[in-house]
Amino acid sequence: MKPAPQYRFRIKRPTVKAITRKSVEVIANDMVKRNLTPYQRKKNDYDGTGKLNINTLAKVIHHNHSQEVHDSIMESHTDVSYVNLYYGNKEVRIESNGSIMAMVLYCRNIPRLFSPPNGWKSVIGNNKIVLYTEDDNLISGDVRLFRYNALLKIYRVEVIGAEETLHYASINIEGVDYWEYLKGNWETMTSVHWENLKGVF
Repeated sequence: MKPAPQYRFRIKRPTVKAITRKSVEVIANDMVKRNLTPYQRKKNDYDGTGKLNINTLAKVIHHNHSQEVHDSIMESHTDVSYVNLYYGNKEVRIESNGSIMAMVLYCRNIPRLFSPPNGWKSVIGNNKIVLYTEDDNLISGDVRLFRYNALLKIYRVEVIGAEETLHYASINIEGVDYWEYLKGNWETMTSVHWENLKGVF
């Protein structure tokens, strides 16, 4: 008697034609809040990685652009080669030599309300902030991201530009008394530039 044939079911990868403006919001929210079902997550897995992340977000932002806008961005943007993030003085700012379209900040004590840069949106969770351009408002140079009042701690920052290459920002603490950060975990102090601190205690 012949054994029963083995059937292999392949998950159909979603087509980029299914991407809409709503897709950007859906993916950004799931990155922070994990609010999609496994089926919905597969349905939005446009880069075939099995998870929704900053790379997926960059892809859907690009696909929402008209061909004219996309070509304009790709012709005028500058590739990112370095990114520095600064915080500690009730302000978070980012400095880059390239054009940034999205970023993820992994944090503690996240403020509940803040205003992102013009033309950008934000999604806030318990330990993560996703910031991304709504359209073609890429940022470069030295840009203030938001102000805050809590004892915010940022321990990792992912950044992606128009070229869709992932970068990790160097994190710098400035303008605060260093004893505030001695109370935290060592992971918050790995990139501290001590010369920027007051040294008052």
